[in-house]
Amino acid sequence: GVLWSIGAIYLAGAVLMLLFPTLFAGSKKVVATKPGIAAAVGFVAIVVSVPVFILMLVTLVGVPLALILAGVFGVAIYMSKFVVSLAVGGWIARRTDWKPNVYADALIGVLLLTLLELIPFVGWVFSLAITLVGVGGLLMYRSGSDLAPGRTSSKTPAAK
Repeated sequence: GVLWSIGAIYLAGAVLMLLFPTLFAGSKKVVATKPGIAAAVGFVAIVVSVPVFILMLVTLVGVPLALILAGVFGVAIYMSKFVVSLAVGGWIARRTDWKPNVYADALIGVLLLTLLELIPFVGWVFSLAITLVGVGGLLMYRSGSDLAPGRTSSKTPAAK
């Protein structure tokens, strides 16, 4: 069970990172520099998405959109652990002066986060925090939020 979970999240994340390198690099940066804000955004997104999904299902026109939203959000929730793993693994690599590559960073992060999630009685807290921070990081980067590091506000002259 646990080894399968580690392998599945790592393989899925590695393939998606190969396909969307900018998304994962940007989301990793958000998670590494603004984890509190990312967690808040993730919390709001998860709480708001449920009633929005239900409202979309009620309308005939909204059903296809609801299914698309559910699929995209499901992938974001699943990949949240991988995004946080990238940030944690990168942090460990910088602290130890170990510089293999981003895929090794991700593997170290996945292993460490999985160990935290396995701690009896409190593992669920780590799992919840990882999900909130990861989803928030993905959404902040993907939405082009001014709160995401490396983004220039649309109100500044540099963005014109």
